[in-house]
Amino acid sequence: AANSAEAAIRKSYKLIKACGLELKSSERDNHGYEHKRYQVTFNGKPVDDAVVTVHIKNGLVEAITGFVPALGKLVGPSNPVIDEKAAFETALTHVNAARYAWQSESWESMLKHAKNNSAATWKPTGELMYVPRSGRDRADKFVLAYRFDVYAVQPHSRQFVYVDAVTGAVLHTENRMCSIDVQGSAQTVYHGNQAIMTEQSGGVYRLRETGRGDGVETYNMQHSVDDWAAIDFTDSDNDWNNINAELDQYATDAHWAAEMTYDYYSQEHNRDSYDGNGSKMLNYVHYDYDYYNAHWDGIGAHFGDGDPSSGIGPLVCLDIVAHEFTHGVTEHTAGLDYFGDSGALNEGFSDIFGTAIEFAFHPLGGNYTIGEQIGETFRSIANPNLYECPDTYQGDFWDWDEEVHNNSGVPNHWFYLMIQGGSGTNDIGNSFSVPAIGLDKASAIAYRTLSVYLNPSSTFAEARAMSLLAAQDLYGPCSPEVTAVGMAWYAVGVGEPASSETTASFAANSTMYCESPATVLFSNVSQNANGFSWSFGDGNTSDLSTPTHTYTQPGTYTVQLIANGTNGCGTGPDTLTLPDYITVNPDADCDTYMPLGGNNVNTQCSGILYDDGGPSDAYSDNVYSSFKLAPPGIGTITIQFLEFSMEEDYDYVILYDADDEVIDYFTGLNAPNNGDPMTFEESVTVEFYSDEYITEDGFQMSWSAQPNVTFTQTALGNTVTFNSNVSNATSVTWDFGDGTSSELQDPSHTYPGVGAYEVTLTAHNGVCMATTTQSVDIITAVLANGESGIVVYPNPVSNDLVVSLGGNSDETLLTITDALGRQVFQTTLTMRQTSISCDFMPAG
Repeated sequence: AANSAEAAIRKSYKLIKACGLELKSSERDNHGYEHKRYQVTFNGKPVDDAVVTVHIKNGLVEAITGFVPALGKLVGPSNPVIDEKAAFETALTHVNAARYAWQSESWESMLKHAKNNSAATWKPTGELMYVPRSGRDRADKFVLAYRFDVYAVQPHSRQFVYVDAVTGAVLHTENRMCSIDVQGSAQTVYHGNQAIMTEQSGGVYRLRETGRGDGVETYNMQHSVDDWAAIDFTDSDNDWNNINAELDQYATDAHWAAEMTYDYYSQEHNRDSYDGNGSKMLNYVHYDYDYYNAHWDGIGAHFGDGDPSSGIGPLVCLDIVAHEFTHGVTEHTAGLDYFGDSGALNEGFSDIFGTAIEFAFHPLGGNYTIGEQIGETFRSIANPNLYECPDTYQGDFWDWDEEVHNNSGVPNHWFYLMIQGGSGTNDIGNSFSVPAIGLDKASAIAYRTLSVYLNPSSTFAEARAMSLLAAQDLYGPCSPEVTAVGMAWYAVGVGEPASSETTASFAANSTMYCESPATVLFSNVSQNANGFSWSFGDGNTSDLSTPTHTYTQPGTYTVQLIANGTNGCGTGPDTLTLPDYITVNPDADCDTYMPLGGNNVNTQCSGILYDDGGPSDAYSDNVYSSFKLAPPGIGTITIQFLEFSMEEDYDYVILYDADDEVIDYFTGLNAPNNGDPMTFEESVTVEFYSDEYITEDGFQMSWSAQPNVTFTQTALGNTVTFNSNVSNATSVTWDFGDGTSSELQDPSHTYPGVGAYEVTLTAHNGVCMATTTQSVDIITAVLANGESGIVVYPNPVSNDLVVSLGGNSDETLLTITDALGRQVFQTTLTMRQTSISCDFMPAG
């Protein structure tokens, strides 16, 4: 159910309590889905690239996508040692620029204009987050770092700089300028006569319009690298034919191409500008001198003039302009990192939509090459090998240094094969035959994959899985489109062909129970199935996807799941039967095992807890589960780890107190509290985490719980009234220490005479039992005239002893002795005294 989305994320990704979820965005699409994108935090701080999206339709969670690093990768303190100011100075020293954007009033003005926000500034603040220690490998350890978004204008660069918040060292940088990366010779751009929208101002026309979102604006950089130097292109009659030595005629190519890019995303994908919020689309033409490139910097697209002396024109042809603005789309959807697989996907999707937009609007028609109109073809998505790019994952021309433009040949060719189809054998020996589904369907699948499913660190393998989900959303499970998507990825060396077989599969959170009733949560992981039929072995059934079932009687139960392939999906019903799968036996050894997943709450007073492998087997890999000890009415719980062996730095036991605050993480042979007992108030939670591959013997932990049991006493003479204080007590038993007892909650008892008595209260709260003992001493006060009285010591309410002086005596001697006849106090009383005070010490 949709209201269980966050709980489903925590279960799916094995999030411990120290991990949080912050909702970043929620969008509805025209296919009836709502997509909720969450940022994962650790100790309250974001984890770089850890973004998870929940996809909801008709009130139900259909899919959960994204990345969360293994717990064992999150290390180090949760608070910085280095302050932000020092880290910022380190970042600037690393960039070592002569001038930064925030140091220029004109650059600041341009940003305020672009953002339509008078408070916008280029000066970065440090965001504390957990990032991979090596920078790019998400399988590496994550450490606490400051991230600064540093925009330099001399020399020109924009990059994230990550500074270790503990050591102060620069961990790595990430380029934020997405470029077309072109080489070679070419010809000028030509789009023919086109209608464009302009703005009239002061008797002239300029390349600005406001009809598309917040507008499309094209500026003349005058060969500067500073946006503040940009000026308007103008024309006196709105008939733009400004052919001159400065190549100003290409400004209208860029302007028209940006308009067409806006129209494509608006008309085909219902997207308002690159960010979906109608932001200005800013074009900057004549960027720098001899700049044979184009780039997106997060605010606008910048285009160099190529190399006109060699016949290579400015880089403002339609597929290049569309390519650059698609980097903006990517930045505001998947946010793909600009390195490794994710960087190649980032470049690939820009080529994909550059191609799609060229087919949609170019007057000469579209083609499967990038940038050919300027006189230099950069890449071919039909045959990436022509330009020394791979068409197969880790195949010929694969760049092992992970250059993003080169390796983008893999997703590019995947897109082409979906459009045109194809058959053959790829570089790693996969024989394939891909059915064609055409440009419109391939583009719809690619856009949905990018906009709702991918995350910043997505790999090719994850892109394959996400695109299959996108195709299922659009065209249905097991549709020809899904088959084409899977086979196209197989053709470029990523994954296997999409399967249409129905496979039944499930697991229970635990299979052994020592109490009845026993409630079992069944997790359904069947494939290509839309209908389910459960039989729980006790005569009860369910047609829910993931049912919870309660066994009311002891016994051993066989569980069966029938998964049905319906709505054209799947090969037919598939049945999985697990004999004697669930056992409920109160007479069995009630040692408890950690569940294979999910959260358990245990209300027993004592027991032995093992990892899921029990006392003799190693624990399982890739497990996350939680076990909370919370018997009702408990005062304290004492636990002790009797055995402990975990894969160091990868598998963990985490302890939480009753407020869900982390006590500590334990790994390797580091048993909690060095194996000595630990006592907690009210409850304690044990979380167990293991990653893939290596497992060890695990742990054995004992626990015992005690209710909060205390009592007080008040006395009058040798009669004592006792008041119990027990949480949720169902029965109490008093032993007064003189051979008598009571089962009253708050009894009164008269002692036979002077003596020392040990009073014991035993209390039950329906689950657990606890005892407490106090001393009661009956002592004697003797007066000089022979009178005496009995007093109870100690008396929490009053230690008063009333003495009546006999006859006409003006004074008398008072002596107090304890139960053993030892004098503990003596004083002279007079007629004029109304009271005296003394303290009785336990030692006499």
